[in-house]
Amino acid sequence: MESPTQEDLIIMAVALHGTPRGRVTGTANGMRVIRQVLIWQDCWDPAEDLYNEDGRFTHPVYPALIQMALSDVEPKKIDGAGNLGTDMVWCSTPRYVGFGLTAFGWECEDALFDKFPAYVRADDE
Repeated sequence: MESPTQEDLIIMAVALHGTPRGRVTGTANGMRVIRQVLIWQDCWDPAEDLYNEDGRFTHPVYPALIQMALSDVEPKKIDGAGNLGTDMVWCSTPRYVGFGLTAFGWECEDALFDKFPAYVRADDE
């Protein structure tokens, strides 16, 4: 059986923890998205320190999430809110940024939850 990619999991986690479909405002907290992806990957350990000695968040899910939000590739799936960083400045820690699905992201979300029914959809709870 095919497993979802990290990008697939990110899209589903943003849908699960973000603004309900049809609402315009609001985003999914970055840390909740990362935690959900790690739970689905069976990698979540609440005791694990996910920050390095400089206080920067180090888990590779976060850069992937930021890259998806900042991508210039159209159609875009995720938008970000908050300090997502630049080439010169590190982004804020995940708890201070938010992510939401674009219209195309919602289309992908529908297909992903249909393709991977073991993952719970927000409106299935």
